[in-house]
Amino acid sequence: AVTYQTKVFWVAICSAIFLGKRITGNQWAALAMLMAGVCAVQYQSSTGSADKDGLGSFSQRATGVCMLLGAALCSSLAAVSFEKLLKGSAVDMWTRNLQLAVFSILC
Repeated sequence: AVTYQTKVFWVAICSAIFLGKRITGNQWAALAMLMAGVCAVQYQSSTGSADKDGLGSFSQRATGVCMLLGAALCSSLAAVSFEKLLKGSAVDMWTRNLQLAVFSILC
C-alpha cells in the first residue's frame, strides 16, 4: 500500500509533461523525500520477512512492486488526461457535470 503513494510522484511528472506545469525546487525536494520514504519502507519490509532461501520472496516482491508502480502510473495518467480533457474544452461546468452524471448512471 505504501508503494501506491508513488502516484503523487507520477501525477507531478505527468502534469509537467502533458499539462506543461512547472515543478519548483521545493516540490522536487518533496517528491524526492516521498520516493526516499517509499524506498525505505520497501527495503525495510523486504529485509524483515523473507522465506528460507529468499529467492522466491525476492522475485515475488519485485513483481508486486512493479505491478503497483504500473498501477500508480496508469492511474495518474488517467487523472492527468481527464484534467486535460476538462480544462481543454469550451463546455461550461454545469454541462460537463451533467454529462458525467449521465455517463455514471449508464455505466
